[in-house]
Amino acid sequence: MTSKTINKNTDYLKSIGRGASEDVRDRVDALAKLYKDRKISQMTTAEKLIKNLMSENKRTVTFAKKRFDKKFQEIQERLPLKKEWQ
Repeated sequence: MTSKTINKNTDYLKSIGRGASEDVRDRVDALAKLYKDRKISQMTTAEKLIKNLMSENKRTVTFAKKRFDKKFQEIQERLPLKKEWQ
């Protein structure tokens, strides 16, 4: 995927996360950053997590926070999909 597409998708993820409440805003920003760094390969994965974190249903938000924390631990250990060439 080209960097232009990644930048466009990252902007989209940031735009859907603009209305996030204070308690999930850090998680939403982290998801956009992880996608931009290519630690999350699919935009739909990040998009789904963001939408669940911003849900009006408290139960959905609670489970989304748990899922985010689990995914975040897994992702931190991964290497990016594509290494930057120097």
